[in-house]
Amino acid sequence: MVVILLVLIYIAFVSLGLPDGLFGAAWPIIRDEVSLPQEMGGIYSMVTSAATIISSLAASRIIHKLGTGKVLVISVFITSVSLLIFPLNLVGFSQPYVYMCIVGFILGLGAGCVDAGLNNYVALHFKASHMNFLHCFWGVGCMVSPIALSLYLTNGGSWQQTYFTIGFAQLALAIILIFSIPMWAKVPVKPEALHDDGTAKLTNSQTLKLPLIKTSVIAFLCYCGYEAAMILWIPSYIIEVDGKAAEVGAFFSSLFFMGITGGRFISGVLSEKVGMKNLSRYGCIAAILGIIIVILPFGEVLTGVGVAMVGAGAGPFYPAMMYRTPESFGVAASQSAIGLQMAFAYTGSTLLPPLIGLLPMKMFPFAVLTLAVLTFILSESLNYRKRKR
Repeated sequence: MVVILLVLIYIAFVSLGLPDGLFGAAWPIIRDEVSLPQEMGGIYSMVTSAATIISSLAASRIIHKLGTGKVLVISVFITSVSLLIFPLNLVGFSQPYVYMCIVGFILGLGAGCVDAGLNNYVALHFKASHMNFLHCFWGVGCMVSPIALSLYLTNGGSWQQTYFTIGFAQLALAIILIFSIPMWAKVPVKPEALHDDGTAKLTNSQTLKLPLIKTSVIAFLCYCGYEAAMILWIPSYIIEVDGKAAEVGAFFSSLFFMGITGGRFISGVLSEKVGMKNLSRYGCIAAILGIIIVILPFGEVLTGVGVAMVGAGAGPFYPAMMYRTPESFGVAASQSAIGLQMAFAYTGSTLLPPLIGLLPMKMFPFAVLTLAVLTFILSESLNYRKRKR
């Protein structure tokens, strides 16, 4: 039963990644069909992320009332319906962008509960390696959807067909998950999660006064900002600056997700031997080098290698920083610290990609490079100050 449920959790995280990888790859085509400026894609991303923040903040109360299994079914159903109705009236609708943002907001509401609920459930019931692999499977979903779009376009299909295919796949998953609802309450909480040392838990305002927390949350903001910017804008950069076709832009988007998936898989395998701190450090360096390769005129093949390197380097950072939170701030502050980290992470992914979208597209990799360097500096500053203490 535990194995079946774990497999379903991984599949659910794949489904969480599918919409994240699809829109950025499809946006150059959608933009041309409905005659919208480039930066409107960033505003759509902001609307979707804002809804994700709202549902994440409400997730604990909803899950407490309904249980993780029921909330997951409802959330996956909401995302499936959103994907299925997104392309229906987009071209013929009198206000296509308003319609698009409304559906995107609904999509974000579904995604937030899945993210918060599954992260918390895995943290309470499974080993740390499963947390790394969980985020790896999110990367699988992000990688699959641009590949599907590229295949449809290459074979004369449309972006609408891709949305319908993924939407029906999500709907099938929601139906399967209905039968898993009784399993969720039967998996025992891991022993260390039951431990309570009696220390009073800190509130958000108390946690913000800790000496290292501000450095940590700003690092999350910068990291998620450049990750989300890569997801949203790399297809447009490949199409507009490098002059490639839409299907090539979609393929390059999938390369980023291949990298991030591989990086998180390696993080799960090597976390005990190499250490989460070192994986995060080496990942930041690899991401910076990858962006530099994208900037330099090395040709299509090496640009693809650079994009994959950015993803691979980015992969370990988020799960590594989350995993080290109790070590960094103590058990009493860990829950509040994780909440603050996620809030700043979503803020970065909400606000920074639209701001980057206002720049000329040729400046996009320089903006990403700046955020990646800041992430590395803040992470190393956190390590240094912890060591000094």
